[in-house]
Amino acid sequence: IFQKRMLINELYSTINDMFSDIQHKPGKETQRPILLLARGNEYFMNSNYTQALRYYNQAILHSSQIEKKVSVLSFCLANRSAVFYHLKRFNDCIQDIDDAIKFCYPVERLPKLLCRKSLCLKYLGNESEARLCLEQGEKLLTDFVKDDSIKEKMIKYISDHISEKHQIPSTINDEIKIPNIQENEMLASACVNVQIGFDQAKGRTILAKEAMKIGDIVVCEKPYVSWLRPSLYSDYCYNCLKATNERILPCQSCCVVRFCSLKCFEECWSQYHSIECRCLEALNFLSIGHLALKILFISGVEELIRAKKQGLLPLANWQDAIFLRDYNSLYSLLGSGKNFSGEQIAVFTVIAAAATVVAEKMSLISRYEEDYFKIGGLLLRHLFQIMSNSFAIYDTDVKNFGKYGILSQNETALRIGVGLYTTSSLLNHSCDNNAFKMFIDSRVLIVTKRDVPQNEEVCIEYGTTIMKDTYHDRQKYLKSNFNFKCVCNACKIKYDNTCLAYKCPKCSGPLIHNRNGKNYCAHCNQINFDLKSFSETKAEAQKNFDSASIEMKTNNYKKAISFLKTSHKLMAKIFYSNVQYENVIDALCVCYSAKNKYKEAIKLSKEHIEIMQIVYGLESFEAVNSIMRTADLLIRNAKARTFLSVESLREEAKSYFKDGLKSFFKIVDREVKIAANSKLAFVEDIPENAACLKLEVAFQ
Repeated sequence: IFQKRMLINELYSTINDMFSDIQHKPGKETQRPILLLARGNEYFMNSNYTQALRYYNQAILHSSQIEKKVSVLSFCLANRSAVFYHLKRFNDCIQDIDDAIKFCYPVERLPKLLCRKSLCLKYLGNESEARLCLEQGEKLLTDFVKDDSIKEKMIKYISDHISEKHQIPSTINDEIKIPNIQENEMLASACVNVQIGFDQAKGRTILAKEAMKIGDIVVCEKPYVSWLRPSLYSDYCYNCLKATNERILPCQSCCVVRFCSLKCFEECWSQYHSIECRCLEALNFLSIGHLALKILFISGVEELIRAKKQGLLPLANWQDAIFLRDYNSLYSLLGSGKNFSGEQIAVFTVIAAAATVVAEKMSLISRYEEDYFKIGGLLLRHLFQIMSNSFAIYDTDVKNFGKYGILSQNETALRIGVGLYTTSSLLNHSCDNNAFKMFIDSRVLIVTKRDVPQNEEVCIEYGTTIMKDTYHDRQKYLKSNFNFKCVCNACKIKYDNTCLAYKCPKCSGPLIHNRNGKNYCAHCNQINFDLKSFSETKAEAQKNFDSASIEMKTNNYKKAISFLKTSHKLMAKIFYSNVQYENVIDALCVCYSAKNKYKEAIKLSKEHIEIMQIVYGLESFEAVNSIMRTADLLIRNAKARTFLSVESLREEAKSYFKDGLKSFFKIVDREVKIAANSKLAFVEDIPENAACLKLEVAFQ
């Protein structure tokens, strides 16, 4: 590329245009945050806390971080803490107060702030620290506030607020606690029960050195480098990718990105943001090229060149080497172009050339240095590594459920960015994976999804599994996206999951159908039926289900049942397994339950248990939720009855409840227990139903 004069001239011209606006862009304006702060104060005085928060955040975003002297930022943080106090976001209030103090909030105003902090600590249940905080505030009031009228106002504020009685919110601790793992000295961020292995076909693997239980943490790792979608800069921390939830801290130089804490800003600034800050808007045009450049920013030119000169350690030798979260380990990840088409290699090469020119423009390298083109080659290698090894990072809004150490999450996920991890990148794919990955902010957790015996390889899935796709579709997906043929145990026998199958028109057996339209019956071996009628019936069934969902939102259950029965009939006609219309069965159960038609609801709930056990296993939140729902329906049915069958219903309810409870307590004994919010509804009902069934249960 650099030998093609016309091409390189065009590249330089484009990048010069990208950087031209930046050179003339002014820094932060000193008056703007003051005006925004005043506007926020107006809304606060009118008790419009939502608008006040919005303007305080804008004021904070446009403020500079000036330590060792009183700053506008300290006032913005102090005033925003008052908003969080009124919104009962006590942890956020405390953090704002602590940060305001760091940015030299006037000492004579601190008593009021410390009183507010004391109240927050009190509501959070920390009485001793609340008392100390209040005593500190009273001492400052005596020592530093000389104006009697101001002192009188503050004393009144303290006395008024300290006597307030507020109900403590049930969910006030939003900090997600990840169980501590004994870290592996040979494999960074991994537990001690795993080690690096080597396979001639796969390369490096991660093996279970000791047997592991379901729910054990295999790896808990921060990314070596991450990239946040620019469209989400206003909603997520630029450093750790945590949702800011409207509690932001600014960059000291730009107004483009936000941070969730001072710690995150300082870490980001020292690692790479100080280098890219002025050029960030231009770097966004490079997309994954920006991520490759971040590796250069974090590691430094000298480290990149050192690793290249040192060369790669043979993969088999890593079994006895220490694999750290450092550039040397990152450099060793798969990073050749052999897994990509010629067209893809050409695109990545142009991006690498552009990134090289950008690095030159930022004065990180010089065209006249000996290592200039080596850096370009390394950036290309990192682009290949990103495409081969990186994980898409998703936000599922993981939260503390509040009981039994359970974590809850949304069923829908938002793709917020990309992370390149060192240890987690060593995990290979299996279509019948024994571990899964989940994200808390940008941290990835690799957790076992079943018991893993000693010496078994720990595998995740790369986007396709036996529960999602046929053998043919799995192989096609992996070949087109990762350029390898899967030889996991399921693929060795060309396993096709009959739960995904249509119903064969000839023998009613499982008709395995691929996305390309080709199909075969696993029973009668007939092939390539016309699937047009199947697609049409499926579309009609989905249309009825969607209509039912609309009716359920308005509590029109009678109409919803009509639509759902039609959908159920159509689905049963074309699918071999009821797993494919589990959502219809579940919705019908909900509707019948709402109409107090317990006989029908119980039958459907029992059917739903069987489906959950097939898909997730008996000891899963999904299965337990269905079991406990069945017990609850039996109890409600017994209460509605007045004749002899009541006792048999209670006994049946007791049996289901005990089975569900047995599985539930096995689940909560795991290191990590996480479920969708909708699958945890039963937990709140456990004490009431236990009392109704006259069972003694130990609760946490």
